[in-house]
Amino acid sequence: MKDLKVTIAGTVYTAPAPRVKEFKEYLKMLRDREENGADYYNVEFAFIASLFRDPAVTPETLDEADLAVGASLWSNYALWIDQYIPNTEKNAKSR
Repeated sequence: MKDLKVTIAGTVYTAPAPRVKEFKEYLKMLRDREENGADYYNVEFAFIASLFRDPAVTPETLDEADLAVGASLWSNYALWIDQYIPNTEKNAKSR
């Protein structure tokens, strides 16, 4: 399985497997995307920070990270969550 990692101030943090609570928050965040408007990305990065369950990884520390770090984290987190969601369609395999 792919790990979700971020490096902050030279320390690598790895997110543990998501909990059901976090998956429900993810679905709610997607549902409320248009309602959140311009604030959506702040909500999304706060959610990403919460996935690490570490007090060193906060929305503020992610705001201070290099753009390459933030962009990589943003593009990878949905794929990371997706790997935990089984695909039950006909002839499908678990992700």
